[in-house]
Amino acid sequence: VTEGESLELNASVENLGDLNGTQTIELRRNGELLDSEEVEELPGDNTTVVTFDGIDTEVGDAPEIAFTVASDNTSATTIQPLNAEDEFTVSINETNDPVTFDETLNVSVDVENIGDIKGTRRVEVRLNGNADSRSVTLTGGEARTLDFQVDASEGDNRVFASTGDDLDARSVQINDPAFFEVDVVEAFSDLEVVEGENATVTLDIENTGGVNATQNVSLELVEVGNESNVVALDNVSDVELEDGGFNISEPTVDTDAFGVEPGEYTLQAENEDGEVFEAEQNFTVLEPASFSATIEAVNGEAPPIDDKTSDDAFA
Repeated sequence: VTEGESLELNASVENLGDLNGTQTIELRRNGELLDSEEVEELPGDNTTVVTFDGIDTEVGDAPEIAFTVASDNTSATTIQPLNAEDEFTVSINETNDPVTFDETLNVSVDVENIGDIKGTRRVEVRLNGNADSRSVTLTGGEARTLDFQVDASEGDNRVFASTGDDLDARSVQINDPAFFEVDVVEAFSDLEVVEGENATVTLDIENTGGVNATQNVSLELVEVGNESNVVALDNVSDVELEDGGFNISEPTVDTDAFGVEPGEYTLQAENEDGEVFEAEQNFTVLEPASFSATIEAVNGEAPPIDDKTSDDAFA
């Protein structure tokens, strides 16, 4: 019999005297009267059976319940074993936190059937609306460890596990992913350079995310008014930053090696997330000085031909 079910009790009643008699037989539990049956005119030295049926038990009565049957003269008590209902407890025992948003949180859960009978439950793990669940069947007293995976997302940092009978929760650390912000420090950058010469650019790179990371920052020049003319420069490679850390880099722009022609350009830096940061001031490449010599006159006379630069002007 499992707690919560009904049972039937049969009591043997014997008249130990010599005369017929009538008595009321009572059924009690913990002193509380549950039922009674009248035995009428039972002859002396005779026995009869009194049946009490529909006796309700309740969840929590396990592992046993005591019933007492009493006549006017004597009483007898019996102990009835009861099976506990299947009941599944749950406990979160391990996670792989800290993780960042958009990563997977692995959750290890212990589930145990503390009842006496076999049962099935759906175990669910939930984090910020993201859930993973499965059904598990356990015999009475059986325990099992289950592994779940849920997507980490921005929001609460509490992970829950439930069997429907029991609930457990644990705080986990979910960090913002690394994010490298780049600022061109114009006061300490050569933003005006002569064609063929080198310029030094000062970059302030800061990790505003929540985890350590190593990233590359790419640099390029985009011609003002002609965005199709893009000159890719050397990357700032392997910048390693803790969360909240910063790095000052001073890459060199070799206008000769990269073939940067005179003009106005926008200096752009791009992180590995595809975020582009622009300098407020244009990067200007100046044309170097170039002298042109012409012959205007010889002894006061102009060259005999119009092209004054020609080697044949005075031939």
